[in-house]
Amino acid sequence: MNNQYPDNDVTYDLSRIEYAGFWIRVLSRLIDMAIFGILLLIGILVFYIELDITSLSQMTSGLILFIILFFLSYPFYFIFMNVRYGKTLGKMVTELQIRREEDLGPLTLGKAIGRFFALEFISNLVLNLGFIWAGWDPKKQTWHDKLAKTVVVYQESLVPIPPSPPPPPPRGPKEMHGKEFAEIIFIKGLMHDKHVTLSGKVILMGRELEQVHIPIKDPEKFVSRIQCEIYAVDEHLYRLRNRSKNRTTKLNGSIITSDMPLRNNDIISFGSHSLRIVFF
Repeated sequence: MNNQYPDNDVTYDLSRIEYAGFWIRVLSRLIDMAIFGILLLIGILVFYIELDITSLSQMTSGLILFIILFFLSYPFYFIFMNVRYGKTLGKMVTELQIRREEDLGPLTLGKAIGRFFALEFISNLVLNLGFIWAGWDPKKQTWHDKLAKTVVVYQESLVPIPPSPPPPPPRGPKEMHGKEFAEIIFIKGLMHDKHVTLSGKVILMGRELEQVHIPIKDPEKFVSRIQCEIYAVDEHLYRLRNRSKNRTTKLNGSIITSDMPLRNNDIISFGSHSLRIVFF
C-alpha cells in the first residue's frame, strides 16, 4: 500500500489499525543502527584513506571530526526520515509507520524533533524500561511515544476511508411547458413585486424546490412543500386547488375547501404571501 506524504487530508479506518509490538520495533531499531553504523564506518575508512592520515595528531583530529559529524548526522537521520517518510530505513524493512496518535496523520517537524530527543533521553533510561513499556501498553507505545503522542503501526493496517461522494447539485424547480395563459404578481410577502408567467396545464406552488414550478421563499415554513395547484379545465377555465394537509390556501380572502375557479385579478394567499393572477 502506498502511503507517501503528505496525507493530512486522509481519514483512516481506526478499526483496522494494528499497533507494532515490542520485538518488531526492536528489530527495526537494530536494522537502523546497523545501517547507520555501516555507513559511518565506510565514511571513516574513506576519510582516512583519501587523506592518507598517518600521524597521531591527524588521527585524533579526524576522530574528533567524525564524532562531531556523528552527533550531527544521527539526529538528522531520524528526524528527516520520520518527517519526510514517516519511517526510518529500519521501519521500511519491517513495514512500520510512525503516526500522530490523535488522527494517524504524518509527523510535523516539531513532533519528530520532540520524539527523537524523548527517545534518546527518556526511553533509554532505567535499563531501557521506556522501550520495554511497549510490551504491555494497549497501543504498544514506548515512553517517547507517550511524550510525543505518537504511535507505531503496521503500514498495511493504514486503510484509508474513501471520501464521501459530493452531494448532487441542487435541482431547480420544474419547468412550465405549453401556452402562456396568465401572469402572477406577488403583492405581499418576501417575494413582493415578483412577476411569474404561467404556462402549461398544471402549475404547482410551494417550498419544495424540486417538486414545484414556482418555489416560495418561506424560511418560517408557514407554507407547505406543495401548497397549491393551478390547473386547466379547458382552454379558458382554470381552477385553484389546495394541496396542503396542514396549511390553508385562500382565494380572495376565503379559505378554499374544494377546487375553485379562477378569474382575472383574483388574489391567492397562503402563509404570509399574497399574489394576483392576471389572465391574458
